[in-house]
Amino acid sequence: MKSFRKLSEFYHKKSRLEYHLQRNILKDGTAYIPCRIEGLSDIVSKFSVEGVASLDAEFVDYFVQFVDCIPEEYPVVLEIHGPKFSEETKKWISELIAE
Repeated sequence: MKSFRKLSEFYHKKSRLEYHLQRNILKDGTAYIPCRIEGLSDIVSKFSVEGVASLDAEFVDYFVQFVDCIPEEYPVVLEIHGPKFSEETKKWISELIAE
């Protein structure tokens, strides 16, 4: 009986995930991943040094959590909501994420 309950919970979670993806993430053939940040430190690791930057581990985990669930044929757009960055900083963030 216990294994049936686990299986039931798995299917319920899976259907909630599919519903969430279809309703909030997948729109017009594109996957939009929302991300709310307070500052640059939410994206870039605090251990980064000038010239050698890496992404914050929590940010990477959040991003990968969504990407693993999105079908491969959908292009991914990361919607970052938060403070305003200069064009140079935006370009740098885009390049860092692309790496």
